[in-house]
Amino acid sequence: MRNHGTGGRWLVLACATTLVLGCSSDSSVQSSSGNDAGHGTGGATSTGGAGGSTAGTGGTPTGGTSSGNGGASTGGTAAGSGGTPSSGGTDGGVAGSDGGEEAGESATLTGVTSQFSDVRQGMGSFTVTVTGTGLTNPTDFDFQGVTVAGVKSGATDTSFSIACSVPHGATLGAKTLSFKAGGTQLEQADVVTVTPITAATTGSDTGRGSTSDPFRTYKQAVTSSASGDTVQLEDGTYDVPGGEDFNEKIPDGVTLQGQSLNTVLAGPAEQGTSPTVACVTTLGSATVSTLTVKYCLDGISVSGAGTVNLEDIVANANTHSGLSVSAAATINVTNKAATSAFSKGVGNGVGVFVDDPGAVLSLTGTQIDSNGGEGIRFNKPSATFTMTGGELNLNGAGAGFGAVMYSQNPGTVPLNLTFDGTTIHDNGYYSIYVTFGFVKLSLKNLDIQGTVNVQSVSATSTFAFDHVTATEPSAAAPAGAQKDSFLSSFGSGTLTMTSSSISGFNVGINQNGGAAKIRGTSITVPQSGSRGIMIGAGTLDLGTALDDGNNVFVAPNDASHYGLADGRSAATGAVPIDVSKTTFNGVTPPAGTPSASVNGEYQISGNSAAIDFH
Repeated sequence: MRNHGTGGRWLVLACATTLVLGCSSDSSVQSSSGNDAGHGTGGATSTGGAGGSTAGTGGTPTGGTSSGNGGASTGGTAAGSGGTPSSGGTDGGVAGSDGGEEAGESATLTGVTSQFSDVRQGMGSFTVTVTGTGLTNPTDFDFQGVTVAGVKSGATDTSFSIACSVPHGATLGAKTLSFKAGGTQLEQADVVTVTPITAATTGSDTGRGSTSDPFRTYKQAVTSSASGDTVQLEDGTYDVPGGEDFNEKIPDGVTLQGQSLNTVLAGPAEQGTSPTVACVTTLGSATVSTLTVKYCLDGISVSGAGTVNLEDIVANANTHSGLSVSAAATINVTNKAATSAFSKGVGNGVGVFVDDPGAVLSLTGTQIDSNGGEGIRFNKPSATFTMTGGELNLNGAGAGFGAVMYSQNPGTVPLNLTFDGTTIHDNGYYSIYVTFGFVKLSLKNLDIQGTVNVQSVSATSTFAFDHVTATEPSAAAPAGAQKDSFLSSFGSGTLTMTSSSISGFNVGINQNGGAAKIRGTSITVPQSGSRGIMIGAGTLDLGTALDDGNNVFVAPNDASHYGLADGRSAATGAVPIDVSKTTFNGVTPPAGTPSASVNGEYQISGNSAAIDFH
């Protein structure tokens, strides 16, 4: 309804047509999307244009001023009517308003096509073409992390192309493209899929490096990566004949993953050439998973600070170390689908070569076996090492000391070693050999066949053995495996042993200093001349009147065997050995301080310090 300047009367105008063509009356024309044109009395009738109408020229109302302005252009909104006249011949109302906006054509999509069905992280320019209607001046592109550089030249109302690229670290998966055109929000799902940087032994280094067009070499895949990327290696062997040189390094923040343990990186030792680099070298934080690495200097070398997660890694037949750590990094070795293993190396299973403040290593369910050197070797004074579950077996068959070896001057930070639930069997020479350093060694829930040597460690060193079952090495151990003492050369630091069992050794614990506290432990010595505990210096607590020992000693009942042998000199002011609730061959000695030995139970030399039974 419009108010027209005709002596204050209202004129009702209606138009039933709302399509592309307009309709007219005596005083107005309606466009397809516009309003009535303004007219004064006597105004001319105009004819509607294509897609709308142009308003008629406003007439002069009775007693008023000019009519409203003309209507909008094609498809636009018509102008308002003239004002209402006032009495006495005064000008009519103010002029009608100008015409409105153009009516936009609705945009539609008929197709979105990518130059490639998949693209990789860090990939350069590729093209996506969009077809439809009403596509003039598209804006507000969103490609879910894929970069849209802009619309290429040659765009029309029905087609345009955009230049795209994939940044490093882009989220993997199918991508939806959305944008605006003609005021309409449009989108198309699954336009392109972002894949890891991929290599396959059937690929080509001139390819895109995506899943459908992989690179040929591990080298090309790694050198194409940057922080946030994933490098995927399909099953196969990546070796020197296939173009590898293993000089590339994993950038900080990159994930390297194999398809399975049949994804193999094989170094030059496979061809009889001495390797000089690791199969995989990390420069910072990284995740490396489901991979076999062999015949390199090191299987994996951690050479930069950061957090390195190793999942389902098998390192075999490397010449230096299966895992080599030379930076103050945090390394986590875990298993999801298989057992990680550092095995059959010429050198070490794991080698740690880090000064203060040291590295932090955590191994879960890891097998370290059959290495010619040590299973685990620490060549620097500090680190924190925890091994949960897993095995340390048959190491030291070459020139190595055995399962664990550390021999360094003490640093300001201790070497923290924890083995929890680990099986340590039949390693060469000593199973665990820690000397000349500041050490905190914890053995828990442990099954060990072999000896522990803790010679000449600092006075602040500590040794905590809880629920340890110790027996001598079997015939399967490498030649030279020691069987004389389970804990030998213990001469400094503090030992706490609880709920443990030692059997089969000539000497269970050979103590030459330090302080030892034993609770709930059984020591059985079957061999001639054997001793359960032989102490020459230091202090020994086998239970007090207020803290029962509950230990059990078993030895043949003759003058060559004793559960406890005190060889300390009373003249040195040695502290008496407290013994309570402890049996020797099933006998609980009477309370007091004995002056003579008892065959099979305890031995007191002529000048021994006292044993005080409670």
